[in-house]
Amino acid sequence: MNRFDLWLGRVTSLSQLFLVVIAIATIKLTVIPLYQKELSSEELARSQIKLNSVQSEIDKLQSAIAQKEKLLVETDLRQSDLAEAEGLSRKRLFIVDAELKKKEAELQKLRKNQERMLAESTKVKRQLNSENTLKFYQALEWFSMTSDLGRDCYDPEVAEIFENAEERKADARKGCGPYRSLKDGINSIRERRRDSSGDPLNISMLNAWLDVAEKELEQNKTSLRSSFDLAVYKGLGSGNLVRKPDETVEEFFKRKRAVEKSQSDYSSRARSHDIEVQKDFIRNLKLPS
Repeated sequence: MNRFDLWLGRVTSLSQLFLVVIAIATIKLTVIPLYQKELSSEELARSQIKLNSVQSEIDKLQSAIAQKEKLLVETDLRQSDLAEAEGLSRKRLFIVDAELKKKEAELQKLRKNQERMLAESTKVKRQLNSENTLKFYQALEWFSMTSDLGRDCYDPEVAEIFENAEERKADARKGCGPYRSLKDGINSIRERRRDSSGDPLNISMLNAWLDVAEKELEQNKTSLRSSFDLAVYKGLGSGNLVRKPDETVEEFFKRKRAVEKSQSDYSSRARSHDIEVQKDFIRNLKLPS
């Protein structure tokens, strides 16, 4: 009985050990693999979720890449179009620049022609103004010089030119000297508007010049008096000349001719002086252009 109990105890111990080994083996072969499998499944699920998320991100990235590639292609096409347009613009710019240079050269040529024409026009205008001024001076000088012929200002004793004595007296009352002659000369030009040869005075500034001459004439009236003195002229005359007792007829007439010559010389000098005064007045006129 004791041996049985002994072996029973031993078998029990061995069975317990065997059970422990079996339990350990069971745990190792079943529980642990199942747990590891569950862990692997869970990890796999997590990995699958991450994979799905990564795949979604990859899809998004691929879509973005596709859009970027499409945009890049469009950009490349646009860049090509822009490069082509730039090339055309450069060609057009080159053409426009050449046209501008051509137009600038033409403009410079036109400016030179304009300057030349302006210079020629100014020259012609000056020449025309000079010619018109000369014509005006000559006309005023001529009509001023011929205005006193009917008044016998310097030869009071010559035969009357006018048949009508009253007309001659009326003309003589106008007076003599540079002022009167210039006044009549201005009026003659204003009425006739012709020069000394009878040609028309086609001067646009004629009235303005006549007004200037008339204004200057009135301002210098006192200095334009005649140098002819009638008393001096008569004092040099032969009207009171008496033949001397011992004087022959020939000597008397010779002396008389000498006296008359001195009287004539006085008239000529006075007339020449007054004409020079008239000429100086005309030459010193400042006519507007």
